[in-house]
Parts: sequence; structure tokens; C-alpha cells
Amino acid sequence: MVQMYDKTDNCLVEVYEFSYAEHSALVFSPSLAGKQNGNGWKKTKLKNLIPLEYYKEYARGFMSKSEKNKIKKRLTLTSAIWTCTDGTEFTDCEAAIKHEYELVEEEENYEALA
Repeated sequence: MVQMYDKTDNCLVEVYEFSYAEHSALVFSPSLAGKQNGNGWKKTKLKNLIPLEYYKEYARGFMSKSEKNKIKKRLTLTSAIWTCTDGTEFTDCEAAIKHEYELVEEEENYEALA
């Protein structure tokens, strides 16, 4: 069994079996189980699953290289310190990207309310 992110259910699932001939997997989805009185078993296409090492929780799934580069353009490297648009400083670039992503999300939500 392996844990992966399921793009269709937007949650982590337990993968119990892979069928490469059918390009699918047998998974248990806690999200689906909550909706179906405990029955969370389903077959899903392999393309809907993201290995955990490529899953970015703060980005609600996979963050493409181009999306990551767009976020990086908003950052400023100052003496090996990444400074976000709100002035928060990070020495870890990944942490800065995560924080800046959250700022972008907040801006988009705020603009949607206006």
C-alpha cells in the first residue's frame, strides 16, 4: 500500500493495487467514504494520482514549473534571503514560495469579494 494525492477527490488516498493494463488503481478515499457511509473504495485512472514527493499541499495538488517560476518572479533574493511581497523574509526558497503562494491566494480571494 502507498499513499498518494487524488486530484479528483482532492485528498490523500491509500493505493492498494495498480493495474497497468487498465491504467488504473484501486484506492481507498476517506473523502469518498465520508460521502458514502464508510464505503471509500474506488478505481481511479493513474493520471489522477500524484506521488507525494510531487504533491504540494499549499497549492492544492501539483505545482507546475511555470507556476512555480511565476511565484519566484515575485520574490527578491537579498543576501541569500528571500523577501516576499509582504516583507516576510525566508532563507529557505521553498518556504518563501509557499508563503508567497498563500499571499497570492489571499489577494485573489479579496479581489473576488470586491
